[in-house]
Amino acid sequence: CKMGIKSPKKDELEQMLMMYAEHTWAAWSSMENPFEFWTQEISAIKASYAATALAISSQIIDRHVQRKVHKLENADKITLKFETPLKNDIKHCLHLNPYLSNKEKGKFANGFSATQKNKKVKTFTVMQYYMNIPQPQFYAVVDLSASSSIVLKTEKNDHVQMTSRTETLAADKISDVYNPLNKDDVVITNRTIENDFLKLQWNENGIHSLYSKVAKKELLNQEQEGLFTPIYEISEIPYEFEQMNLKRRWTGRNRRMANAQRFAGKIKEVKIYSDIKDFASLDIFYEVKGTKFYRLNLKISNDTNTIDATVNMIKDIEWSLENFYISFPFNKPNSQILFDKGQMFEIWKEQIPGTLIDYYSIQEGIEIKEGNKTTALIATPDNNLFWTGSLEFQRRFLAHDKRNKETPSLYAWVMNNAWETNFNADISGFHEFRYKIMLPKANKDTINNLKVLNNVFTITRN
Repeated sequence: CKMGIKSPKKDELEQMLMMYAEHTWAAWSSMENPFEFWTQEISAIKASYAATALAISSQIIDRHVQRKVHKLENADKITLKFETPLKNDIKHCLHLNPYLSNKEKGKFANGFSATQKNKKVKTFTVMQYYMNIPQPQFYAVVDLSASSSIVLKTEKNDHVQMTSRTETLAADKISDVYNPLNKDDVVITNRTIENDFLKLQWNENGIHSLYSKVAKKELLNQEQEGLFTPIYEISEIPYEFEQMNLKRRWTGRNRRMANAQRFAGKIKEVKIYSDIKDFASLDIFYEVKGTKFYRLNLKISNDTNTIDATVNMIKDIEWSLENFYISFPFNKPNSQILFDKGQMFEIWKEQIPGTLIDYYSIQEGIEIKEGNKTTALIATPDNNLFWTGSLEFQRRFLAHDKRNKETPSLYAWVMNNAWETNFNADISGFHEFRYKIMLPKANKDTINNLKVLNNVFTITRN
């Protein structure tokens, strides 16, 4: 519907989405007795609504695309049109692979170009490997503005740039020296990554520094865990059926018990995948209790002032009370944290007295300010719950309580099984969470900028 596609199945699709969104599906029983057949049956029924909605939407889109697919695959020119209600012009490193068929990807591997508004834009190919098989990933740096489009053309190019990064290596093969010949490159060492807009630094404890060359200052609070560091928390409950609901209910606003244990992840390995001089893709692997696997992928281009981050994890199964956080230490003492709830407001301050200040459900994302200057925008397309209070078990303060001498924390609260009603006890499995951090040059159109970062636009092929 958002893509302007009309279908008689629209009402059925909306009905399935509405049924899935209904929250009273007896999840309380999954806390008290997850073994019972009725508990598993009701969870399967709820999941079936989402699966049916996905199947219907895929059918609608596929039928729309199939009418054009033969013509498109044999064309030498492809037009991608952006449709958005927003008016912001933001440079975006657009990943093209989702809009290309396998046959077209084969053509693009030999070279391609892109133009926008009759002007050539930067394109590049990043080679990634899956099961030791090379998989080229195609990108174009574009401006996302209302009703704009880019035109892609396949071009035979005997000099396709796929492995053009040249590093200054010492005899020990360690990359930790600036290369004076490549001043415009994204610079990567085994502890830093840097471009024209920012510099990230990490050690075994996590990403401890994000220096903004736009604002000319450090953005992270050194007292909190590093940027994107995973934090697993467990409150052990005896495996007794009647205790599972009761103990959760007693946690109140803390959403944890007094015996809660927390474990911050540690970096165990860093892998750099891309070889393009002005684009970097790297994986940072963490070891953290409660998971079998935790990977942070970062993509940074010299053409954009954004960090694209994707977290992948394999979560263990556990019946006791769990919380999983991802650290966003933008809570320096002189910083203001603003959340989007239809409009931006400063947490803890621009609130009705007596309201909760420990966690919030937000919309498009977060704005970080120092004084009157916006230093960072954080887009959060995959999770809306953020924790801003202390992670300790204690009496909780409410807004404008003069006894509160604490300063806000900032954590993405990505998963929990803390509520005894309406949520499933099992949060195990494969999970992905995406974030985009932008270091803006000006204070304007914050919510629109966040929407663009959250990909509030559709792309159609003509």
